[in-house]
Amino acid sequence: MKSIVQFILVTLMLPTMSCKEEDCNPDCDNIGTPIAAFEYSRFRCENSSNNCVQFQNISENTTEKSTYLWIFGDGETSDNKNPAHRFKDYGEFNVVLHVTNCSGKASYYSETINIGFD
Repeated sequence: MKSIVQFILVTLMLPTMSCKEEDCNPDCDNIGTPIAAFEYSRFRCENSSNNCVQFQNISENTTEKSTYLWIFGDGETSDNKNPAHRFKDYGEFNVVLHVTNCSGKASYYSETINIGFD
């Protein structure tokens, strides 16, 4: 009988002793500052212009809970991990990727890309 009571007490106390899922994440506790980075490739848009770009996020020290903010330098933004973007004009654009991981650490990477007549 005593062991049954102990089992019931432990079973009732365990949920209150454990942490909430969003507060207790070993992946976040031991992760370092992210290292933001990306690659890109141009492709033809539907209207046959060559000013569409597929961005590939290659950042390090990220998890599924990391967040991304892309600033394309033309007034447009995206929060997708690997966005495609159509530049409406030709020219040089400073593209910035801000990465924040689940531990709240953040970094950014920027690169100037040329969208022109090829």
